[in-house]
Amino acid sequence: MSNGRRPAHLRDVLRSPLAGLFLLGLAVRLAGTLFNGITDLYQILLDWGFSVHRDGLVSAFRINYGILSYAMFGLAAAGAESIPRFWWAPYKLIILAFDIALLLVLLRIVPPERRKLALALYWLNPWFVLHEAYYGFWEAPHILFGLLAVLVVRRTNRVGAWALAGALLMGSAMFKPQGLVHFIGPVGVYLAVQALRGTTAPLGWYLVGISTTVAGTSALIRATGGSALALFNNYRSAFTLQSGISNGGPGIWRFIAFVYMRMTGQTGHVSFSRMPRPAIGALSAVAAIASLTILVAFAWQGRFKHDRKSSDEEDRGRAQVFLLVLALGSFVLSQFGARAHINHTYTAMVLLVPLAVASREMRQLWVAMNVLMGLSHLLIFGLGNAFLLPPADILHRYTAAQGLIAQVTSLPAYRTPDWLMLIQQWVGDGVQRLPGETIVSLLSVVVFVMACLTVRTIFKFDRTQDLI
Repeated sequence: MSNGRRPAHLRDVLRSPLAGLFLLGLAVRLAGTLFNGITDLYQILLDWGFSVHRDGLVSAFRINYGILSYAMFGLAAAGAESIPRFWWAPYKLIILAFDIALLLVLLRIVPPERRKLALALYWLNPWFVLHEAYYGFWEAPHILFGLLAVLVVRRTNRVGAWALAGALLMGSAMFKPQGLVHFIGPVGVYLAVQALRGTTAPLGWYLVGISTTVAGTSALIRATGGSALALFNNYRSAFTLQSGISNGGPGIWRFIAFVYMRMTGQTGHVSFSRMPRPAIGALSAVAAIASLTILVAFAWQGRFKHDRKSSDEEDRGRAQVFLLVLALGSFVLSQFGARAHINHTYTAMVLLVPLAVASREMRQLWVAMNVLMGLSHLLIFGLGNAFLLPPADILHRYTAAQGLIAQVTSLPAYRTPDWLMLIQQWVGDGVQRLPGETIVSLLSVVVFVMACLTVRTIFKFDRTQDLI
């Protein structure tokens, strides 16, 4: 009888509203794999990915993104030569797989009665779709590990939960440095404040999880011929690549950099603003102090006990606080911290979905921020790059990808744009007629106001509210 029920049950699932919304979101995302994305894909795949494919993971692992990301990039490069017209598609399909996993964990976290709204806000969000499926930003993996840590704190043994959560967040940091700055740092601040107030066990186990993961990964890298300091050198590179006050992320620092450039007669992108070092140092200090003050204030307003015999309600409360800290940390550091990129707020907006489905006030602010960030992305990137490769005079730089480059340059679409590239060109030409950089810089004032209101609203949530 059980076998007879399965087809009917499967039909019920496929006919459910959640399934219909999922398939709609899947369709628009799969369409995005046909389009080239942002310029970052050239370094991600033609440089890093093909270097992994040619030289191996440990030998190719160098700068900026973490070693787990390099492994995924190498996997994407392995499939690129089989479809040279759409050489970026394997990479985008990997992003899609992580996006789906992230959706499933998100639906697991929110209460059942809110899952339909959560799916719509995340899976059918136009900015999210553009950001991942069309532009090809690499965000879902490190966010996924952050949300998995929330589930661990909610459901795992009280003692082991914090160690495993620390390990998962360190895994997040091995995808992107945002996992270190936006996740590990803010959670560490929160647990340190709790330790000062007498609850010391969570911080201790959290540090055990982080340090064990770092030590184990470093040992594996060393055993396979790499440097024991490879992780350290990788993070150091991520924090020393650019020194301006803003790297283009919509927010208060982009606006200040824009105004300074106009006052001093400078032109170009705000990340290239030439500002005196003392001024950059002073503004960076203000950004750091403001961000740390917000995180400490949030940690001080809440207090929890660590008890192996705690109730399910107390476990849920700690997990909700954990989620709030991840959301607040990623939001504050991407909006008020110095040197944020245009894509950094994406992490926070995904983590705020459970809050948006639980609170009308948060949902209104969340929608407004999404509109502002989505418009900013569209003004800067259009629909992505309307060509197959970087300019011909720099193709020699991508030594590991020369085989793929030879295949692509022999394609008819490389010489004469086909209809897909013409669509991108049409959107791009329309966007270029607008002063996109100026509009985004001026909109940054509105973004800053919305960011302040969002932080105030996050402070209103506490562990007694039914978020997860």
